[in-house]
Amino acid sequence: MFQRYHDACPLVHIDRGAQYTSRAFQRRMKEAGICRSMSRPGKCLDNAPMEGFGRILKSEIYCF
Repeated sequence: MFQRYHDACPLVHIDRGAQYTSRAFQRRMKEAGICRSMSRPGKCLDNAPMEGFGRILKSEIYCF
């Protein structure tokens, strides 16, 4: 998918869970050319906008 948009800079916003901070995950993101955005430690409200967007997206996808 990313090959179609050569000048795009894909970004994924994630929390600081162990699976997302692992070296294997970091390596895979780098190989795929994806930048990571993480919430600051101890700042749960950093992730609130993304959680809200995810909730809306899921409700739109699953409600026909």
